Amino acid sequence: MLTKLVRDEKAIFRSRDTHAFLQGMDLFDSKPELLLLLTDSRNCGEARLRECLSMITGPEAADSIIAPILSNIMTDETLRPLHKARRKMAVVMIYNVPGLIQFLAEDWAKCINLSSNETVCIICQFLIEASLSLVEARCSQDVGTIAKSMKKSTQIDTELSHKLCAILQLVDTPDLKMPSKPKTSANTAVCWGADLEPPGGRHDNDHPNYRDISLVPTKDELAYTGRSWLPLASGENRCVQDLDQCLLDKNFRLLREDAVGAMRDNITDPRPSKVWKNARIIGASCKDVRNPRGTAPLHFLVQVDPHE
Repeated sequence: MLTKLVRDEKAIFRSRDTHAFLQGMDLFDSKPELLLLLTDSRNCGEARLRECLSMITGPEAADSIIAPILSNIMTDETLRPLHKARRKMAVVMIYNVPGLIQFLAEDWAKCINLSSNETVCIICQFLIEASLSLVEARCSQDVGTIAKSMKKSTQIDTELSHKLCAILQLVDTPDLKMPSKPKTSANTAVCWGADLEPPGGRHDNDHPNYRDISLVPTKDELAYTGRSWLPLASGENRCVQDLDQCLLDKNFRLLREDAVGAMRDNITDPRPSKVWKNARIIGASCKDVRNPRGTAPLHFLVQVDPHE
């Protein structure tokens, strides 16, 4: 029944087919093959998942419909490197089912009371993977509401709920306080002002959550003449409370600024010899040109028209 529904685009999914669809997923011997069946663009996997989830009638469906689907997709087998891309596709497909996340957010208190611990944990893991993949999930108020509720719950592994909150940066951040400024001369540039203003809003690629920052710089970012927000070595301007996430945030911003800062400085250099004509980014690399087996800091490959 599962294979027929997924492969036959003319098949009509009825409410009575929900049980057979879920049973078919359970009986599928190889979960990676199930992922391939559901995510193959030649099939109707996405439509069938959407139709199956549309049969949700109340909070009890977290146990009877949502958990069975997620537990068949998010297994140890599908976590292997060769299957992670398909698993990510399936997670994104489920996250994008209209109304699903809103339903969980609105009825989460009832869902958590009617569901088993395993169901709550698999939903939390699903939201973690969706938040790592999608900007929309990280910015979603509904996902934030569920995450805060999970953090307070005793039904879920604290490590999982804390990881979700850390990815969403739903932690209490201490107020950034201006330290005592060192005495400087009038022509000495200091970084205190810019670095103590939390990230976000300087340009269209400046975000509080480092995962939302596009690796390739935008036109607005390259034209920005102010200072980028960078973490101070002392940690006093830290904007992420979770230590693991703070380390990732710090390393990402510093390594990226090494590459983008040099590009921005050259673009804004007024000297004629430094003017870039028709500049375009054609790639990014960490290869060391002098040592093919070694690595170098991230750098962008920029192509420009020659000077006349």
